Amino acid sequence: MKDYFIQLSCAFSSDKFTQKAYVSEGQERANQYVDGLNSFFNFYSKYQEDYSNIYIVDNTLEDKSKVNPKILETIPNGVNYIFSNENTYGKNNKGSGCIEQWISCESVLHDYEYVWFSSSRSQYRDFSFYETFIKSPTNLFRKWHAGQFFTNSFFIESKTALEYIKYRTPKSLSDNHICFEADLYDFLNENSIKYKFLENIGINWNDEFTNTVREL
Repeated sequence: MKDYFIQLSCAFSSDKFTQKAYVSEGQERANQYVDGLNSFFNFYSKYQEDYSNIYIVDNTLEDKSKVNPKILETIPNGVNYIFSNENTYGKNNKGSGCIEQWISCESVLHDYEYVWFSSSRSQYRDFSFYETFIKSPTNLFRKWHAGQFFTNSFFIESKTALEYIKYRTPKSLSDNHICFEADLYDFLNENSIKYKFLENIGINWNDEFTNTVREL
């Protein structure tokens, strides 16, 4: 089994999202992807030359041809793509979209010990989060609200992600208005799965609820 793969989570199209008040769209959204992916690959290229364990995972488009060309220009050769166009429940609940993405890349999860889930619109200020994981691989999260994980960027064992998507369906998360950040936190704790917290992970996060960029 390989060590880890990187899931660069994307929702390139926001056309079907229901919570429009909290969603960036059009050129603003495209620019966020360009800036976020540029920041990621600028740092990652300083540590690794091989991109074969990186996957662009999108559940809003049919294939690569539908992606904004400016975004594609930021992605190096060798990076993998997974498109599912399965955003049935993710359009209502962000966490449901995360589960739908894990379902779409389930075969990849079986091949690696860990997955680094990272939202592609966030900009990295440094790669301290990655450095911490490489030194001591473990389930790794940023501290967030009480009883919740920050799920914009985190490391998790693939077997735990696979167990979670057997336990929780995208439909149940959406229909019951369950918070993914709290549900994943409860799942790890109720199953006595160990994890570590960091105070900072070196990213600028687009907080669309407050329409601000937050340094985390």
